[in-house]
Amino acid sequence: MEHIPHNVKVVRRGESRPPAVDSMSRRQFGAGVVANVVLGGAGAKLLVDHERAEASKREEQNAVIEDLVEEAVMEGNSNSKYFDSSVAEAVKIMRPDGDLAIEHIDLINTILEYGEMPGIDNEIVRDRLERMLPAIAFTESRFDVEAFNEESGSFGPFQLKPETWEELAEEGQNIESIEDQIKVTARLLEQCYQHITTTCSAELELIKERFFNGDDAAFQEYFVLAAAINGIFSGMGTMVDVIQNFVEDYTTPEDLRGLSTKGEYLTGRDVFTGMSHAAHGLQWNKNYGDESAKYTYKPYAAYQVITAALDDFVTKPKA
Repeated sequence: MEHIPHNVKVVRRGESRPPAVDSMSRRQFGAGVVANVVLGGAGAKLLVDHERAEASKREEQNAVIEDLVEEAVMEGNSNSKYFDSSVAEAVKIMRPDGDLAIEHIDLINTILEYGEMPGIDNEIVRDRLERMLPAIAFTESRFDVEAFNEESGSFGPFQLKPETWEELAEEGQNIESIEDQIKVTARLLEQCYQHITTTCSAELELIKERFFNGDDAAFQEYFVLAAAINGIFSGMGTMVDVIQNFVEDYTTPEDLRGLSTKGEYLTGRDVFTGMSHAAHGLQWNKNYGDESAKYTYKPYAAYQVITAALDDFVTKPKA
């Protein structure tokens, strides 16, 4: 995501809202594709593993969440459209690099194999983060296993910082091993989730009650997941500070409504969008800048780009 959505503006409580803008329809977070490449003498054969053992369970989860969303839809609700429009803008930027997913299919499968996160106790968040891990690698490096930032020392496909490796790598793990880099990144996401949900347990309960009508499945899917992804970029301590300020400053859906240029109630993922842009605009934390406010959209966009590229490769007629 390269810019803050044009139709979301930070407005302090008590200020008037700007004129309305046209709405955009909501896009859904896709189910994804898991693919394996088996090389043989005659060339490459693409085998698509739809995780049949897990598919039925995920379909049931998605159906429950869809029902919750549909029940919440009413005239005057934003229903994730601001979040989704920002993701769509990021997709436009990333789409030209989509073929990298095909070129790095082996790396994608390695990430999915070694990126398990048993330390995340919520099944919805754990499932989504594990499946989005390749998208984070795409966002950070375009799957470049040799990527290195001379200024920060960040390295590898996930652009891990040296201090993160030192803190989270277990004895015997090799900094040059891609498999171990994946495990450390998964551990970082686990730690981020655990820190946010433990430190902000009371605040998160308030957000769930105030803006998600107490529906835990929708809350985990649309808010906690986004916060965990944002936390690995902005810093988990910074994300905690943002959440705590948000709960203090926005106590009702009416308060949050002031962040919409159309005067809508922010619902779905737009609760997170409203919080992140308020955090930046109102400077709740000096470390939460423009890039932090934009970051979360990028892995979501990368996930769509990767999925589309692999789907196209699977279905396209071969010469």
